[in-house]
Amino acid sequence: RYRITAKEWTIDDRGACLRFSHDGYRPCRHERRVNYRPEGIWIVQDEISGPGPLKVESFVHLHPDLAIEPYQEGWAISGKDVYLWLIPFGATRARVLSGQRNPDQGWYCPEFGRAIPAPVLTLEAEGTSKLRLGYVIIPEGVCALTPEALEALLRQLNQPSGTGKS
Repeated sequence: RYRITAKEWTIDDRGACLRFSHDGYRPCRHERRVNYRPEGIWIVQDEISGPGPLKVESFVHLHPDLAIEPYQEGWAISGKDVYLWLIPFGATRARVLSGQRNPDQGWYCPEFGRAIPAPVLTLEAEGTSKLRLGYVIIPEGVCALTPEALEALLRQLNQPSGTGKS
């Protein structure tokens, strides 16, 4: 049975951060970091390490009432009263699936025995022994994020804060 380990929970002037890992993909290790920024931005980062070569997929499941389409450097997600911009990083390929069989992917099951097709964004990455990929979610009207600003934000998030509260 695999173990989940909480590694960090901090709140400081840069927002909130939850970092955890699990060993369910032995011999590889998977660590996820979820950051919330005061501007309303969410950042989800996955780091996978282990003997290579590595090939990983990360899935962003959406409700069936939401639509997703390519937009600028990422993806526009929209629905009734919802508009978000999702910017992937570290992925070598991104695709949207819905209602797929073999393997089952892109389904919303509101109750037992009922499955409704729903979009799922699949981010893929390949590498030798360590991969980092993820995505940034920006609500409409919060800010525009250039690729350079995204890299600066990720560098800042990967620095220890030293002032966080656990």
